[in-house]
Amino acid sequence: TTGNAIGFAYELYEKGILTRQETDGLELTYGNHAAMIELIKKIGRREGIGDVLAEGVMRAARMIGKGAESYAIHVKGMEPPAYEPRGAKCLGFNYATSNIGASHGYGYAPQEVFGSPIPRQVDRFAEEENADIVIFNQNTRAMRELGICCSFASLWGWIPTLLDKLLLAATGIDRCAEPGYLQLVGERIVNMERAFNVRNGFRRADDTLPRRILEEPLHTKGAPGEGQMIRHLDAFLDRYYALRGWTPDGVPSSQKLEQLGLGFVARDMP
Repeated sequence: TTGNAIGFAYELYEKGILTRQETDGLELTYGNHAAMIELIKKIGRREGIGDVLAEGVMRAARMIGKGAESYAIHVKGMEPPAYEPRGAKCLGFNYATSNIGASHGYGYAPQEVFGSPIPRQVDRFAEEENADIVIFNQNTRAMRELGICCSFASLWGWIPTLLDKLLLAATGIDRCAEPGYLQLVGERIVNMERAFNVRNGFRRADDTLPRRILEEPLHTKGAPGEGQMIRHLDAFLDRYYALRGWTPDGVPSSQKLEQLGLGFVARDMP
């Protein structure tokens, strides 16, 4: 969030939306690393412009006004990490559908980043045809982050069948070794999170990406991905929701929740 907030402030300064007076005298020009260090201190101490940026780009943009919202890159209030969603679209669609916003940690896509063949290899520029991969990654990540293992370390050989054996040995719970059981655990987590969000007003309209990701093409200076955008978000969501067993508005169906043993969650839904 800090890095995004600083980049956001620099772009607003470049566009004339933030003035030097509003930045406490800091000249936020690209290449001025000393000003970046000062902004970090101000954000940490909530001093001057730092008090605004400490709110994150979504709230800061509302406070600044003057069209700043157009430059605030976030999903559900969370700023994205270093991965460019137009060049790694499983990660991009994960940002859109993640229950916590634009987090690479929520549904990390090793198939795109490292060429992992589990559960299958992907074309990183494909769109709705990779909905199953986004779901697999989200379920797998949710399961691992219960405390089973380090999610990053587990990318290097900690395949599901190995985790099955480790958990069976550690817990003595026979079901851990059943094919697909750990994916089911992750699926239950994702559905409970989604139900919580739905109860608090989240719907399909919140599963989106910043306008610039959807409308501005990627420029790579000759590297792969030139001209890429997220072009088929609606088609992806239709496919994703159908595979999840959710309604077209992104709400877990009562049948899906009952199937997952989450009937008590279904009864608490609006």
